[in-house]
Amino acid sequence: MLSRFSQLAPSKWSYSQWRKFFIIAAIWNIFFAAPASFWPEFNMKIFYDVLYGEDYAIILNRCFWIFILALGVGFGVVSKGPEKNHGVLVIGVIVKIALAITWFGLVLDRMATFVALFCALGEALFVIYFVYYLISGPTHEETEVAV
Repeated sequence: MLSRFSQLAPSKWSYSQWRKFFIIAAIWNIFFAAPASFWPEFNMKIFYDVLYGEDYAIILNRCFWIFILALGVGFGVVSKGPEKNHGVLVIGVIVKIALAITWFGLVLDRMATFVALFCALGEALFVIYFVYYLISGPTHEETEVAV
């Protein structure tokens, strides 16, 4: 059982495993952002339990999710060459920290739902892995760590 959890240890990941991880990060963002961009009212219901919002709130919510969608596409680009895209990862860390803190705070204030809590936990986890890669991740195929 312990060996299964050791696969989650980024220190043991090869360059190609990191590339797959960044594809997962892209999918994570796109999975939540695409529907929220097209159906912002539904998104506000499942994240904040708000049935109807003011027009400006819906517009801002849509803009927010379009930004998250674009960031997800950026993580897809990162997966092609993580060592060449540290800037996208740094922006990702900043945004994900802000999102996690915001959603945790809203959940504590009972202004957000379990979906927001789930996403906050996911964002926090991605931050840990992104920071690890930025500090210690392999920079190209030749420096793969033996698994």
